[in-house]
Amino acid sequence: MALTGLVLFGFLIAHMLGNLQIFLGPAVMNHYAETLHGNPALLWTVRTILLISVVLHIWSSVQLSLLKKEARPIAYVKYKPVSRVGRLER
Repeated sequence: MALTGLVLFGFLIAHMLGNLQIFLGPAVMNHYAETLHGNPALLWTVRTILLISVVLHIWSSVQLSLLKKEARPIAYVKYKPVSRVGRLER
């Protein structure tokens, strides 16, 4: 789960940096867009990796949840503080 989370986070950062190039001017942004559209193999490789990462991330979260329930089938008791209404404070 950590590995797939790292892949997804890395994509998020790379995508954000690519979109932030809009502040560097239209020439830089156009070059970035042409580079992306000029490499369809790169785009489909990244899309495939992202799709596999999302599926594996969801699958591992379900597996971890099931392991947690198996390891401790009884939930923890939640703390409920006693009300202080009507008590004199010292």
